[in-house]
Amino acid sequence: MTFNYRDTRSNLAAIDATSAGLDAQKGKTLEDMSSMVHTLTMKISERKTRLAPIIKELRPLRAQCQEREVSILSTYVANFFGRRGHKVCLSDTNF
Repeated sequence: MTFNYRDTRSNLAAIDATSAGLDAQKGKTLEDMSSMVHTLTMKISERKTRLAPIIKELRPLRAQCQEREVSILSTYVANFFGRRGHKVCLSDTNF
């Protein structure tokens, strides 16, 4: 099988056309992906903005809850060991 100049030139033209089509397809895909990233970034930003005041309100409530848990636990431990005649220092226990 021998190739002459015309065959080679026509093959190169076909390859160039295919390559151009693939490049256009890649460009479209990149644009679509960029659009999706932008949309997701905007949604995340909106949700952060919406949740920020709720989280700010939740933080002190969480701290109060932890304080109450410690208070309840220390009362429980004191009552539990108080009934058995043992003295326990809460810093010696591993909770």
